[in-house]
Amino acid sequence: QVTCGILGQVQPLAVAASGRRELLYLVPAVLVARILSIVMMFVQCRRHVPLVGRPRVDRRHLKPMLGYGGWMSLLSILGPLLVTIDRLIIASMSGARAVAQYTVPYDLVSRVMVISGSLSNALFPRLASAGMNEGKLLASNASATLVAVVTPITIVGLSLLQPFLAVWVGTEFAVASTGVGEFILLGVWANAIVIPHNTRYLAAENPRTVVFILAAEIPFYMFSLWYGITHRGVVGASAAWSLRVIVDTVILIRLNGVLALTLRTTMPSLLLVAAAGAVLLFVARPDIQLTVVGLLLTLSFAKDQNIFRTAYRHIRSQGEATV
Repeated sequence: QVTCGILGQVQPLAVAASGRRELLYLVPAVLVARILSIVMMFVQCRRHVPLVGRPRVDRRHLKPMLGYGGWMSLLSILGPLLVTIDRLIIASMSGARAVAQYTVPYDLVSRVMVISGSLSNALFPRLASAGMNEGKLLASNASATLVAVVTPITIVGLSLLQPFLAVWVGTEFAVASTGVGEFILLGVWANAIVIPHNTRYLAAENPRTVVFILAAEIPFYMFSLWYGITHRGVVGASAAWSLRVIVDTVILIRLNGVLALTLRTTMPSLLLVAAAGAVLLFVARPDIQLTVVGLLLTLSFAKDQNIFRTAYRHIRSQGEATV
């Protein structure tokens, strides 16, 4: 996965650095990187999952598998739709320049979700085979670990996002997109809470309920996007995105029956993130901002050191058991 990710980023960059910066050359470069990735994955699958002989269908499992797969297919359509529809609406209401001002900080900040997505994908088989109580406990521990990891990233991101954008894409662009990345970052933090619980629900329950929840969110999300863009431009769009994620988080945690437990475990981290946002919003002096942010980071690491130690011991024990 690491090799494939590097190929997908470096290969088109190398083509552009050679002077061929047109899409006519960049798109095939991306395509070649994807094909190489598929070949490498195919070789690994042939080595570790050797499918030999003629396939045999067990009809007893056919109907439940088709039912589960059908709902998961709908979910795979609704999920990306909710993620990308904001850009279509921004383009239709504010033009292509506004899309760039929204997309650049969004794509930068949303990379943090790779952490929660990777952990949840790794946990899926374990959650699928676990009992109800064990699965909820495992998802709660994973959620607490993700919050412990993402909270300091969020605090640092809130404080350094605008200076980084000013260096990366220029001061004018950074000023025009002020607030977008910060709102998206808050939504990413909330998303880290619910991802393990959502994975547990999809692994152990019928995904139909989650599909209905996402479908019901679409009209409200469309309205909030329209309202936010009309009154605050791309900042309003980012606020609408984070609001949808937060509402989605609360609903899915409630669906898993762990709302009270999650509030107790995440409230200290939420207060730290809120304090960082308030300081950066209302305090103009950079020296005071850096001091407070450093204090909040220290508190965050001190609060979650037991979680980090437990996760480290678990990883070591799993590695030793495998060896």
